Amino acid sequence: MITSSNSNQITAYYNPDHLGANKIKAYLTSTNKKILLIDIIQSKPSKSQWAEWSHRLSTSVKDFIDFGRIKDKNADTHYSEHDLIDIIQKVPQSLKGCILVNGVKIAHIQNAQEVLTFFNVDSRGLKKKPLGEPPTTSSQTVNESFT
Repeated sequence: MITSSNSNQITAYYNPDHLGANKIKAYLTSTNKKILLIDIIQSKPSKSQWAEWSHRLSTSVKDFIDFGRIKDKNADTHYSEHDLIDIIQKVPQSLKGCILVNGVKIAHIQNAQEVLTFFNVDSRGLKKKPLGEPPTTSSQTVNESFT
C-alpha cells in the first residue's frame, strides 16, 4: 500500500483552491482526532497514489477531476486511466474536494457535510426543538466517531 494506513490519524489530501476546501478543513480540525492536512499543490501525490485511491474507491480518476479548471481538456473525451492520472498530476488544482484516509477507510469528499458521513455522524436522530429551547448537542446515535 502506497498511502499510509495509520488508523490513529486522518490524512486529508486537499486542493486549497476548491470552493469547499476551507469548510472541509474546518470540519476536520474541529474533531478530536489527529489530522494531517496535505495541500496537493505544495506536495503532489504520486501517480501510484492516484491509482491506489481510485482502486480503493472503486472509481475512475475522472471522478476526482473538475475539467472546468483545465484548459484544452474536455470531460466528454475518452481518456485512459493512465492519461487521467497524468492530467491530475500535472494540474492538481483540478481535484474536486479532498481524499480522506484513516487506516483502511478512504473517501473522496466534495463538500463539508460528507465529512460527517466519513465519521459516521448522523443528525437524523436529533429532534427539532421549538424556538427558544436549547438544542440537543449530545450524541443521539450509535457508533459516532466525530469527537
